[in-house]
Amino acid sequence: MSHLMYLASDCPLEEVENAHYQTKLLSVNEAEAAGIRLPNWLDGVDRDKPDTVLWQDKDPFEEWQREENGGDGFDDDYSILKLSDSVWEIKTEKKYQAEIAWGRYSEGRARKIIAYIQKHLERAEELEIWSLWLGDGCGRPKIQKERIALDALAPERLGKLADAPCFGGTMGYCREGLPWEVLREMEESCAESTQYCIVVVK
Repeated sequence: MSHLMYLASDCPLEEVENAHYQTKLLSVNEAEAAGIRLPNWLDGVDRDKPDTVLWQDKDPFEEWQREENGGDGFDDDYSILKLSDSVWEIKTEKKYQAEIAWGRYSEGRARKIIAYIQKHLERAEELEIWSLWLGDGCGRPKIQKERIALDALAPERLGKLADAPCFGGTMGYCREGLPWEVLREMEESCAESTQYCIVVVK
């Protein structure tokens, strides 16, 4: 099971690539020309051989350390990409869907996504933001929708949507770390799942 947040609209959704997962394979000469400091053990390598040096614009380990130490990480550490047609749990009736992949909530990332939504609503009447669990196996989910104006969409509202409990009872949406017996009992009882949707209007 995995959590999914996605946008849905009657107008095409522009894709946003995550700036921190871009990589390039370079030769030693290309890497040095780009200002990359290389280790000494590369001195004997063919300097023009392609695909020798793997380059990323940010160090994902440094970003992880910053988040683990209470920081929010990079504000542009998110992506909005077209959703696969094979996701059967999608309940929107809108033609276009795109997944929001942002790791975890931060105010900075939420503000970037709100700016994206604001720009999209310049050419669309409304946009849906969905939050659900994939692979719950519990049949038809309950859908909880709410309409709000764009100026009422605050960063904290996106954070609450991301953390909304998608299953009945008091367990919330997180099953990680639960004993196998508890998971099996949950599957047998198959608590009703909920999909949450905020419809943002101009």
